[in-house]
Amino acid sequence: MVLIRVVRIAGVASVQDLGRPGLRHQGIPPGGALVPADLLAGNAQLGNPPNAAGIEFIGRLTLGLPDGREATWVAPAGVGTLAVPGGVCTPAVLGGRGVSWSAGIGRPLAAGDTLPVGGTGDPSLHLWVPLDEPIAVLGASPSLCAGPWRVLPASDRVGHRLAGPPMPPVEAGRSTPMTRGAIQQNPDGTITVLGPDHPITGGYPLVGVLPTALFGRLGGALPGACVRFVAGGAA
Repeated sequence: MVLIRVVRIAGVASVQDLGRPGLRHQGIPPGGALVPADLLAGNAQLGNPPNAAGIEFIGRLTLGLPDGREATWVAPAGVGTLAVPGGVCTPAVLGGRGVSWSAGIGRPLAAGDTLPVGGTGDPSLHLWVPLDEPIAVLGASPSLCAGPWRVLPASDRVGHRLAGPPMPPVEAGRSTPMTRGAIQQNPDGTITVLGPDHPITGGYPLVGVLPTALFGRLGGALPGACVRFVAGGAA
C-alpha cells in the first residue's frame, strides 16, 4: 500500500465510488459518483475493478504522488473524476468508500490529507463535457420540455435545482420513495433533479425521471449550465 498526499484544493474534492446500493430501507442514500461513466472509464483504463474508489473534484486539485512528484488537474467547466492505480483504499463504511454528506459518512478532502492507494503510477483524469443536445427523460411532462432550464447555485450532491419555463401549480402529494434521477417540481416553480445523495422519500410532484444511463449528463453540470429536456429515453 502506498500513499498519495493532497497538496492543494481550489474548489471541493472527495473520495467517491459507485455507491452503497440496497440501504435505502435504513435511510442511507445510494450515493456514488456524480458522473459514474467517468469513474468506470478511468478504472477500466487503469485495470482497476469497476467500483474502485477515485477522487471527484470541482476546480483545481494538486496531489503528491508516490514517486515524489506533484501533479495538478483542473476541471474548468464541470466535475473532474480522477481514477488512481489500485483505487483509493480508505476504510469502507457500510460497503462503500465514498463520502456522503447527507448520510453523515466522511468529509471533503483537505490539504494535508493522505490517502492510501492500491498501486503506483499516474492517475487517469476524465472530465465532464457539456453537450448541446437535450436530455431524454422518462415520463416527462409537457411543461418540463417547454424550454431551457438553468442550473441554480442551490445545487449539490443531493440534487440539481433548475429554473426554467413556467410550471402549472400543483399540490404536494403523499410521501413516496425517491430515487436518483427523479425530477420533482418545487412549490416556487423550479425543479430538482435528485442526485446520488438524494432523500429517501419525498412528497413533491414528479414531472419526469432521468434514465440511469444519463445520470452523468446532469450530475457533472455546475451552476449556470443550460439544460434542455425531451420526452423519451430508456432506463
